[in-house]
Amino acid sequence: MKPPPADQPLSLLHICHSCFLMHSAGGTTILIDPYFGGPFRWKAHDEKHVGPPPAIRPEEIEKLDGIVITHDHPDHCQPDALYRIMSRHRCELWGPSGIYRRAVEVGIDNRRVNKVEAFQHFKVGDIQVTALPNKGSEDTKPCMRMSYLFARDEITVFHGGDSHGPSPAWSGHVDGATLALLWPNHIGRAVSFVKPFSVALMHCDRFDPGDFLCGYDGDEIRARLRKKSRGGKVLAPEAGEWFWPERPSEEELLRLQEKIGNKRRRERGRREDERGDDRQSSSGRKGSRRRDRRGDRRERRQDQKPASREGAEEAVQPGKPKEEGASSGPPAGASRGPQDAGGSAGGPSAPGQTGGGEPGGEQQT
Repeated sequence: MKPPPADQPLSLLHICHSCFLMHSAGGTTILIDPYFGGPFRWKAHDEKHVGPPPAIRPEEIEKLDGIVITHDHPDHCQPDALYRIMSRHRCELWGPSGIYRRAVEVGIDNRRVNKVEAFQHFKVGDIQVTALPNKGSEDTKPCMRMSYLFARDEITVFHGGDSHGPSPAWSGHVDGATLALLWPNHIGRAVSFVKPFSVALMHCDRFDPGDFLCGYDGDEIRARLRKKSRGGKVLAPEAGEWFWPERPSEEELLRLQEKIGNKRRRERGRREDERGDDRQSSSGRKGSRRRDRRGDRRERRQDQKPASREGAEEAVQPGKPKEEGASSGPPAGASRGPQDAGGSAGGPSAPGQTGGGEPGGEQQT
């Protein structure tokens, strides 16, 4: 195993799956989720680790101050490896209640095992550790699935365990972590919630038959994260190589801010264009409706005019048959003579009228 860098506040070595070795500039070394590729039983069948191979074996760890475990799944806690490591190193173990039970079952002295509760703070050497519940475990008593925030000076490293997405309980603890170690399940939501400066993947190893969440395509996920990144670095550490949290340079931040600003301006312009199109469409619809209403009114007036003239003619000479070209009565404003007042001399009276008398009466002389 290569020695860790001496100039980094916190550095890490990815051993296998979700297992990391963490080293501080002060000399503290912590092992997280000890799994070294051993077979295990899962849901009534055997799972075998296919690859990639572990970066180191348990016996290669030269110095160890503490072991921190997120939960008791066998791909995060390998009992035989845990026993061998704790037999060689006088270190302590921290984990939820399930880890305490597993450690005691394999013969580890229970006085070296510390039960961890949600939101508990503890220290391993010069590294401060905060235990946080995973999503879905916030109200479980005792909490059996943890995530951890490791801090030294201004550097923070967040190990998300097997959390199925971000937990609301993380708020105020992990915001802006220098480095987040995350598994691919709901990684986009987790990155948006944590907003780390750098990200590294875990839980991507291949198993046979692999009947659980594993075997992810790390290269494809990293490419997708880089495409959506808003400044955070997506790390791809080589097997057996130490890596550390990274912050973007001032030049990278300026380029990112310009890129985000241009994207926002394009989005605002697109929304304004859509609103303008909507307004024009609405105005066109209103104008069309007004034109339709005016046309309807004109048609109604045209339909009513002939009917009025015909009604007026019938009112003047009711019952008289119309003759083409015949006048329907005296011109407007003409005065009537004596015969008009009393009926036509020697001619038939209008129906219902007999010389000004009552209907059906005799003609007056």
